[in-house]
Parts: sequence; structure tokens; C-alpha cells
Amino acid sequence: MRKRLYSNESPPGRNNSIVNNYKVNNSEVNNSIAVNNSINNYNIIAIKRMLTKMSPQYKAAGKAARADPLAFRMQKVIRLLRKKLSHQNFLEAVKHLDQLPPMEQAQFCQKIEEYYEPEV
Repeated sequence: MRKRLYSNESPPGRNNSIVNNYKVNNSEVNNSIAVNNSINNYNIIAIKRMLTKMSPQYKAAGKAARADPLAFRMQKVIRLLRKKLSHQNFLEAVKHLDQLPPMEQAQFCQKIEEYYEPEV
């Protein structure tokens, strides 16, 4: 018998179609399709992730977040509040946020993010 090249190599003479196909209640089940679909789904997810990270908007947002984390976070919260609040309430919230010192601005952003977390 020859030496195996790989640890998971099948022994010679083994019928691999038996591994991929088996019978349940006299109907044949094909496992090779399920394996191929899971591999395809993984490839699709990997490609989407790669394309997202190549996006100019994604790169610009990352650069802005690294340059000034508090300003980036405040912009994100302001965008969120603009969608959720009426015009007058939004203006009051932005004025309030502008008057706060930096430490309290970060706390304000934290509270808003936690409040709207289930929806984001």
C-alpha cells in the first residue's frame, strides 16, 4: 500500500459517491449540493466584505474616525437625530450638543447611541 500524501486522503478503492449521497426513506439525498451552497455563501460574504472595505466612502469614514473620533461620533449621532426628531427639536438638540464640553459631548453621544441601538 502506498504512503498517503495527505492526512485526510481516502483509502484507494473507496467509492466517494457513497459519502455524498445516501438514502433516507427510499429517496436519495445529495450532500454535495449543501456543501457547495455553504461554500458559495461564504464566498459571497467574503466578496461583499472585501468590496465594502475597498469603497472610497468606507475608507474616508475610517480616516475621519481616526483623525477626530469625537467629531466623527457627533456627526453620526446628529445624522441619527435628524431622522428621528422634528425640525425644532433637532435644532434644540444640536444647540445643546454644541454648548457641552467635550467629555459631556461623548456622554451625550453614548446615551443617544444606546437609546437608538435596537433600531440601528
